[in-house]
Amino acid sequence: MSYITLVTRIKTLNIGNEALSSELIKIVSDCSDDEVLALERAPNHLSQFSFSQLRGKNDFEIDSIVNKWIDKIVGLCHGELQDFKNSVELVYKVSEPKVISKIRSKLKLRGWLAKTGYYSKQYSDRLKNFSESRVVLLNPAGELNPMSIDPPLRMLVELLAAKELGAKVGVTNFSYEIDNLDVNKVLVNLFNRMDFIYVRDQLSLNLLVNLGVDESLLRLVPDLVFMSEPEFNSKEIDNICKEYGIDHSSVIVVINGKTGLSDVKDWAKVVDVLRDRGLKPIVMSNELSSDIKFAMELKKISCVDVVEKQFSYKIYSEVVSRANFIVSNRLHTSILALTANTPVIPVEPILRKIRGVFGDFDYPLNVPSVREDGWVDQLVSNIDFLIANRDLVLEKSKKSLSETRNKILEAYKDL
Repeated sequence: MSYITLVTRIKTLNIGNEALSSELIKIVSDCSDDEVLALERAPNHLSQFSFSQLRGKNDFEIDSIVNKWIDKIVGLCHGELQDFKNSVELVYKVSEPKVISKIRSKLKLRGWLAKTGYYSKQYSDRLKNFSESRVVLLNPAGELNPMSIDPPLRMLVELLAAKELGAKVGVTNFSYEIDNLDVNKVLVNLFNRMDFIYVRDQLSLNLLVNLGVDESLLRLVPDLVFMSEPEFNSKEIDNICKEYGIDHSSVIVVINGKTGLSDVKDWAKVVDVLRDRGLKPIVMSNELSSDIKFAMELKKISCVDVVEKQFSYKIYSEVVSRANFIVSNRLHTSILALTANTPVIPVEPILRKIRGVFGDFDYPLNVPSVREDGWVDQLVSNIDFLIANRDLVLEKSKKSLSETRNKILEAYKDL
C-alpha cells in the first residue's frame, strides 16, 4: 500500500483553516490512487526547536544543526501507523487570557518537556506514517508571516526528517510574508532541500526566487479554498439569517483583529460609509476567537451588529451568500465569498498575501492595505465602484473562479 501523508490543521479555531484542510484531503484523495493520511501540523515534540538556535549562523552551521535535529527526530521512528482522519474537526472555544498565554510562552514549558523526551512516544507513532509514505505534503496555512517564525521552521525541519525516511516532501498553499534577513536565510536553506513547493501567489513566488530558492522547485498553485462550495441547507440558513438580520441589504464586514495594524476608528468610518449608502453593516469572522475583542470595540463606538457565533465553513459560506457584498481583510472569508458568488472588497492586513492572491485572480478592484495612509479612502472608492458595477464584478469573478479551479486540479493531478 502506498501512502500520501498530509500535515495540516485537523483541529482549529479558524474555519478558513477548516476549509483549507477539508479541501486538501478531498482533492488529494480524488486525484490520487494512494491511501491518504492526515496528521496535525503542530506536534508538541517539535517545540524544542527554535529559530534562536540558528540566529547568526552561516549556511554550513545551519546545515549542521538542522541535520542533528533531523537525526534526533528520525531516531524515534518505531511507532504504529496512525488511522486516516477522513474529516476535519472544527473546535471553537474562547482563547486563553493573554496573561496566561504570555506566562506559558515565557516559561517555554512545551519546549522544556519536549527536550526531556516527554512527547517522544506519541511522536514516534507519527514518524511511522512518514516512513511508509510515498509523499509527505505540508500545508502551513499561512504560517509564513512576520508574526510567526518558529512554527514554519519546525514544520520544514520535520519534512526533511520525512525525506530522510524515504518520502518525497513538499509544501503547499502558502504566501511568503517574512522580510527578516536572518529568518529568510534559514528558511531559504530549508526550502532548497524540498522536492517541490506549491506557492499560492505570484508575488510570493517571485520573492522566494529573489531570496535564492531554486526556481525549479516552485509552482504557482492557487489557494485550495477556491475549491469549496457553500452548504445549501435553506432552512438552517434562513433561521441563521433571520436571527442576525442578514439579507440583501447587508454588508458583512470581517476584520482581522490580531494583526494590531488596524485602528478601530478607521473601521468605524467604514461602517458609517456603508450606512450612508443605505446598507446594513454586520460584523462576522472566520476566526471569532481572535477577532471578537476588536469587533466588540467597534460595536461600542459604532453600534454595529456583531455575529458572536462561529459556524462551519460550509454554513459560513452560505450565510455570506445572502449578503449584498463583503468587506474583508481575512483572506479565506474573501475566497469563501467568491465561491458563494458574492462580491468582496478585499483589504490587505499584513504585507502581501491578499494582494497577491487577488492579483492572480485578476480581480477588478485594487486592494488597499491597512499599513498605508489613506486606505479608508481607497476602500470607500471601491465600495462606490462595487455598488455601481456589482453585476460586472460578479461576471468577472465567475470566469476567474473557473480558471483558478482548473489550475488547482492540474497541479494536484500531477502530485
